[in-house]
Amino acid sequence: MQQLSESSVETAERSNIARMGNPTAAVEENFAVFQGLCRLATQLSNEGRFAESALYVQVAADYAWLHPTGLLASPELDSILQRIGAELPWPNSRGNQVRSNRSPRHVLHVLTEAVGVGGHTRFVWRWIQNDADRPHSVVLTRQGERQIPGPLKENAEATGGKFHCLDWHVGGFLTRVQALRRLAAGADHVVLHTSPSDVLPLIAFAGSQNRPPVTLVNHADHVFWLGGAIVDQVANFRESGRRLAQRRRGIAESRCPLVPVPLGPRPKPFDRSEAKKKLGLPEDAVVLLSIASSYKYASIGDVHFGKVLLPVLQTHKNAVLFVIGPKEDDEWLASSAQADGRLKVLGKRADTDLFYQAADIYLDSFPFSSMTSVLEAGSHGAPVASYRLHPREAEILYTDDLAVSPFIVQASSVEEYRRKISWLIENGESRRTLGEQTRDRITEIHEPGGWNRFLEAMYSLDFPASLDQAPDKLEPRREVGELDFRLAQIFAKSGVSRDLSSTMRNHIALFPLGERLRIWHRMFGGEWRSLPRLILSDWQKTTLNRIRSFVFFRSVK
Repeated sequence: MQQLSESSVETAERSNIARMGNPTAAVEENFAVFQGLCRLATQLSNEGRFAESALYVQVAADYAWLHPTGLLASPELDSILQRIGAELPWPNSRGNQVRSNRSPRHVLHVLTEAVGVGGHTRFVWRWIQNDADRPHSVVLTRQGERQIPGPLKENAEATGGKFHCLDWHVGGFLTRVQALRRLAAGADHVVLHTSPSDVLPLIAFAGSQNRPPVTLVNHADHVFWLGGAIVDQVANFRESGRRLAQRRRGIAESRCPLVPVPLGPRPKPFDRSEAKKKLGLPEDAVVLLSIASSYKYASIGDVHFGKVLLPVLQTHKNAVLFVIGPKEDDEWLASSAQADGRLKVLGKRADTDLFYQAADIYLDSFPFSSMTSVLEAGSHGAPVASYRLHPREAEILYTDDLAVSPFIVQASSVEEYRRKISWLIENGESRRTLGEQTRDRITEIHEPGGWNRFLEAMYSLDFPASLDQAPDKLEPRREVGELDFRLAQIFAKSGVSRDLSSTMRNHIALFPLGERLRIWHRMFGGEWRSLPRLILSDWQKTTLNRIRSFVFFRSVK
């Protein structure tokens, strides 16, 4: 534990300060913290302390994910996971089953957690929904006490698949690794939809020649993630992510299939006027809509989503803007007041269908795009407008999609953006035509039928008989450029970035008891008030919270 001490926390705190005014210094400070965590993970691996080593790999990856370091992959950390995986036996139930590239009979999806709001979990259940002719099982590695979204469980079980939460059972970290291996023994293809730092499935599928083919879905294509040297292929949902995977992660083009975001069948016919009426709006109101996670609206300098749109709302008194996702802070409130209340910030909510139905124009979030929301809006026939304030090197921060890109109304300056949105507001027939073109192209590529062609092509890629015969060697490039600078600014401004002690708190319950106590002593100064929260293991906390929730629910009934 010598390398993880108060000095590491101080370095991370300096990074938090630096990233606000000097993004280059911030990225270099982040990289220094990351290197220290890597050294500690390597040391513990060499000592045979595999559980602790794996979890420090997870801490390092979690830190690098939210604190840009100039790296988007790490062969060093992947090699540690491969070594640990090789030490763990594969269950005998799989025997010497040969890896195959034939169309799988049973697919196993692995997620870190499943949530009801957000495109990530929806991606999985729509995949299952669109590919329902074969069984799909789902494993969650760290769901905690969070409620499982009904559509995910229902769609999996409707195909004959099963549902498992690894952290709902007694056992430590490596016990869960073995449990996942047993669950995967009967699968023909494994798909990882896990968080960028989740090491559990990577260890489970490392170090074995008899495991099923493994595909990692590149849903976090703009940030650091683990596993490029362990999985068979990386499924990308857009071309910019595919290019970045090859250039900065070292993944060969032959291992980078394109699998667009799946959508369900085209939305049922709806009446836009009726939807507006339900929202309390007149029929002639022009509804502008934007939906994304709060951090995707973080202001960059003087550029704030609400301030940029304010003159448009002031000019067009029949326009109203709904923004779903961010909290209504002072910046949003000021813009809303100047727009006579026609800028409505509604926070995070799940009932978005009515807003999509009412929308005449969809505004992609900036400085960070939300592609799932763009597709949802486009599938309802709304044209999409995008303000592209980043240089080409940071293109990954924009919506890039086979269906939508040809029809997006794009602007590279605030003045041009406002002018083009005003044109859409004023020209109803043109925006309806553009919306219909967008909707029809989305149907061809993202909805069942068109999308399934991409899926079958991914399933049937030629996998090597063993990973030793893989066509490329992972050699990612470290670059400190505009993408890293922009992400550092966005994450810091929005509060997504956490200091090292906060990162450790998120993972400490997974460590063995002895290591939890050492972390408590060295990182938190032996503060007694924090000990009760740190002394319980992950599964103990989950069990207690689930019992508490059950008792509360019964008492309310």
